[in-house]
Amino acid sequence: ATPPFVETRDGGPAQFETSAKLLWDERYLYVGVEVQDALLRASDTQRDSHLWKEDCVELMIDPDGDGRGYFEIQVSPRGVVFDTRYDRRRWPQPYGRVEWDARVRAAVDLRGTLDDDAPDAGYSVEIAIPWHAFSLEGARMGPPAVGDHWRMNVYAIDLMRRRQRAAAWSALGIGDFHVPGRFGILRFEGEAE
Repeated sequence: ATPPFVETRDGGPAQFETSAKLLWDERYLYVGVEVQDALLRASDTQRDSHLWKEDCVELMIDPDGDGRGYFEIQVSPRGVVFDTRYDRRRWPQPYGRVEWDARVRAAVDLRGTLDDDAPDAGYSVEIAIPWHAFSLEGARMGPPAVGDHWRMNVYAIDLMRRRQRAAAWSALGIGDFHVPGRFGILRFEGEAE
């Protein structure tokens, strides 16, 4: 489990409560994110829509931690998925290799109603990412070994009535989520079952 997420730029307390839990087994990396959100906004219904413009949970994953060949996966409160991979920071432009398909399994539990003006409480997102999603250039990838370290960050984006705000597991120091060197360190513990 992560501690409560922080403000993305300075690492201070986030303006809304968010936290995550991560598990793994022989087949998947599991990420569960709990977001407190008083106004649920997620109008996009098409895969690979620009989910970051409204409410969503976003993952950035760099398996070898070198800042190249990292992956971005987003899930909206509607359960829509955006996924892409980058050869290096923000390259290729504009949105990476959107043709990449992580083949994630995602589920959402809403505590409110999407896209109305009634008060909401938030949502939970659960994502199962198969290890083979992280394969690059045909190299087959299985689960990591106990003790392996990856770079990863988890974000929640909240569209309020007039502005947007975000929270992160690991603060970035700037207003850009694509800072692989500032991602948190994910250490694999226990045995993959």
